[in-house]
Amino acid sequence: AGVDGMLYPWGGEWCDDDASDYDEEYLPCHREDVLFDLDSNGRRPTAAELAPLAWPHSCWWHDRDRIVLLYMHMLDNPPDGSFLWEARVCEQVHALWSDG
Repeated sequence: AGVDGMLYPWGGEWCDDDASDYDEEYLPCHREDVLFDLDSNGRRPTAAELAPLAWPHSCWWHDRDRIVLLYMHMLDNPPDGSFLWEARVCEQVHALWSDG
């Protein structure tokens, strides 16, 4: 389990195995669900707060769902310096930012 019922995104667990939208990649329908869960947490940054930030930091609000899920993965699987750990993180990044 994750934040507000969000599932950890390991191995396609964005939804139940038998769900019609089951996929190992993070599909737009999965984003919709996670963003809904996150809507009650935090607030959209103002233009003044974003102005001094360079890209990609200035676009964090748009990617907050992906950032939270990747952070949850890293909390559950802390860095151990191995190639396998790095490969798994890269797989998660690819799945999260693939846009289906």
